[in-house]
Order: sequence, then structure tokens, then C-alpha cells
Amino acid sequence: MKLAIFWALILVLFVAKTIGQSADEVNRRLGKGIILEGKIVTEGDSLGEGVTDETFKAIKNAGLNHVRIPIQWSEHSAASAPFTIEPKYIARVEAMTKNILNTGLSAILTFNGFDDLCWRPDANFQRFVSLWTQIARGLINLPSSTVIFELFKAPCGGLEGDKWNFIIEKSLEAIRKVSPNRIVSVLPGGWGKIWALNQLRIPSNAQNVIVTVRFDEPVLFTHQGAPNYPGVFQTKGLVWPGPPQRRIEPVSDVNKEEWARNFFENYNTKQGDENPASAKAIENLFTWNIDNWAKRNKRPINVADWGVLPTVDQQSRLRWAEA
Repeated sequence: MKLAIFWALILVLFVAKTIGQSADEVNRRLGKGIILEGKIVTEGDSLGEGVTDETFKAIKNAGLNHVRIPIQWSEHSAASAPFTIEPKYIARVEAMTKNILNTGLSAILTFNGFDDLCWRPDANFQRFVSLWTQIARGLINLPSSTVIFELFKAPCGGLEGDKWNFIIEKSLEAIRKVSPNRIVSVLPGGWGKIWALNQLRIPSNAQNVIVTVRFDEPVLFTHQGAPNYPGVFQTKGLVWPGPPQRRIEPVSDVNKEEWARNFFENYNTKQGDENPASAKAIENLFTWNIDNWAKRNKRPINVADWGVLPTVDQQSRLRWAEA
């Protein structure tokens, strides 16, 4: 009898420990991290993009707590039902993730690629949900408190509003049937930008969900001169903070966009906290768009893609990061 009680107590403690890792707790523990880009998990024996197991050790030694890894699930699955993912690919992802965990880092596995889902969501919705069922099943042995599934890295195109909210709901249901305690990260549409938060609707009964946003504001500063971006982004020489010592004359495409015209007028003329390229401007964006949304919806928010493109001068990049 005493032995039975002992084992029952062990079971209760184990279950409590497993279920007790709430999304809030996990999000706080994530702290600072880094996003690796490209095809990290390859078909061969080594990782891609020059990444090795030593890379993850270096990330941990740099004082970071997590690493976000893009996974090209759709490229390694059948295009027709039942959309089977290559078993070797799942095994490669699992092995890499275990190596990450061995360094003391947490891992966010973000679904990358699959552009067809963005531009033809109705035609690819069932495949997406099926892939997540397989992912949850294939990686079920990875710890739920240190391995986070990120539903989709960059929801864009048709993935917005009610359409994206519906896909989120059905994908969460699919994951929960297999892995009820897994922490899942969800981005709003519009590439995960903060302004799209108000369109995001997560079912009120959905537990263990972290909302992730991408922050790169003000975008005309952080993405100035970005290759393959529209003309409105091609004004260079913006410094942080504003205003500049000499007025910046924007490219002609800026005159076609009212929001861009307003930014440059304020950037060139406003002083101190009133300038859109100031620490106060960033603080206001966080308060208005992120903090207030999190409080209203009672959801933890993780900020990813926090950075400035290398087209910006190094000192301005550093001052922006410190803001």
C-alpha cells in the first residue's frame, strides 16, 4: 500500500511538472535569442549554412537562451495526400534539436517556406494541418518546455484576418490531439508585424500559446536601401536617432505614399522624443501595440526579428538596439 502511494505521488509530481510549464513561464525563460536563416537542416550528414554543433555552443556561450531554426517541412513532404514527410528529415530535425538542448539552449522550430500557403491558402490548408499533425507526432519525445513549435515564420499574402485565424485554430487542434502540452508560437498576419496584432484571434480556450511578433520599426530606417524592396525603401543615409544634421531628401517614390512622406517630414524636423527615430517612439510602439494587446488578450508575447539591416551604418544600428 505504501509503495502504491509512493508511486502515485511520483506520478502526480511528474504530471504537475510537465503540465506546469505555462506559456508565460516558458516565454520568460526564452529571454534573448537568435534567429538562424536559410536551410539549416539538410539531407546530408551535416547542417547547412555553415552551421555546426559548435555554432550552438557559441550561441550559448554568448549569453543567449534560445535559437530559432527555420524548418522547410513542405519541401520534404509529398505534394498529394496524405502529404507524408520524409522520415529521414524528421529524424534529422530531432537529432539537431537534441544537440541544441544539450548546450542548454531552448529551441524554437519555425515552419519556413511553403509560399503556396501564403498565396493559395484554400488549396493548401489541408496539407498544412496534416504536416503539423505529423510534426507533432514525429517530435513527440522532445521536451515540451524547451522545444517550441512555431506555426509559420512569415504569414503573408492571403494569411490574414479571418482566413489566417481559422488556419491557426485548426492547426492548434491538430497539434493538441497529439501533443496537448506543447508550447506553440503564433504570429499575426502581415509578416508578423505588430500592426497586425489587432487582426489576430486565438481561441479563448487555446492553452500553451505564445504570440510572436517581428519588430523592425521604424521600417524606413531599419530597411533603408534593402535589396529587392520597393522604391519607397531606397532612401539611404538615415541615422539614429533623428533628426539628422543635414536634411535627408527622400527618393521620388516616397511622394507616392502618405505614410512615408509623413515619416520623412517628421524625421527631418522633429526634435527629441517627438522624432519617429527616437527611443520614445519605440517605447510608444511597444506600449500601444504590444503591451496593451497582451494585457487585453492575456497572452504572452515574444519579440523576434529584432534588428536592423546591414545597409544601415554600424553606429546607428548599435544606438537603435540600445534604444
